[in-house]
Amino acid sequence: MAHISTAHLTEHTEEQAAAAALRGELIDEFVNASAYLYTVPMYNLTMPSVFKAWLDQIVVVGRTVRPAPAAGRPAVLISARGGSYGPEAPYHGFDYVVPTLEAILGRAELLSLDVATVVPELTLAPHTASMAPLLPKHAASMAEAHDRARYLATALTKVAA
Repeated sequence: MAHISTAHLTEHTEEQAAAAALRGELIDEFVNASAYLYTVPMYNLTMPSVFKAWLDQIVVVGRTVRPAPAAGRPAVLISARGGSYGPEAPYHGFDYVVPTLEAILGRAELLSLDVATVVPELTLAPHTASMAPLLPKHAASMAEAHDRARYLATALTKVAA
């Protein structure tokens, strides 16, 4: 298992050295996986801060970017949201989760994973009276998301075997 060199840690405080060691563990875990499953809901138009913090720890030039040791490995990104952000929706274009993560995870200049995305929308519709007219669209979105997730799970299982 590859580890970050600790030779430079003698210049750091004990807390800084511990943080660098943890970062090395997170990077090793990422680099050594054969496939990835990310479930990242939309919170206030973006990803949860803890997921962003994890990305900030593992996206490191020379370790996971240029070179990209995980390049081409399959990744599934599932991102649920209470509303709808696609074409014809009032908030079309306000999805700052999926496009951002597809770029970070999938672009050749970054982590270079083979990303497939599942987006269940309108998850608040069954719980919000004003969204009742959207229940058929919610049901269709959930059915499509479940079908795609089953398909991708089968594909990932074959890769991991």
